[in-house]
Amino acid sequence: MKQLIIAFLIVFSLQVTINKPALPQVQAQETKQIEAPRAKEKKRVVKHATKAKKPVRKAPVVAKSVPKPAPVPTGSCSDWIRAAGISDVASASELIRRESGCNPNAINPSSGACGVAQELPCGKSGCSLGDGACQVKWMSQYVVSGYGSFASAIAWHNANHWY
Repeated sequence: MKQLIIAFLIVFSLQVTINKPALPQVQAQETKQIEAPRAKEKKRVVKHATKAKKPVRKAPVVAKSVPKPAPVPTGSCSDWIRAAGISDVASASELIRRESGCNPNAINPSSGACGVAQELPCGKSGCSLGDGACQVKWMSQYVVSGYGSFASAIAWHNANHWY
């Protein structure tokens, strides 16, 4: 009986050697238990080599396209004021100078107001940050509807230090 078990183990080990997987990653797995023919012997666990699971390749992460910033209109503050149809260029220029220095990218760090007009909340005008022409046009509508004119807005600003 002992010879039969030895012969079985030899044949089994040859079979495992012949059927080795081609991949270098081999992992032992428990497959079944074989009882020894004698009651005194313990149960033996036979292991054989199997292919390791192939790693799952995830699709590469593609960066989302970043929207391009709106083209910044060229020109000076005076050009934007004239393009907005503002007739009182001097008063408009003064109010804009006080608010942002005619910087269409200006952001107030304490209030969050932004743009040429220092609109609050930032984005209220619908213009993109950096688009001075759009911001001045919106500012003109805001000033005329709230104060009547740029000269009146400056008078309010002189008395209250804001408009």
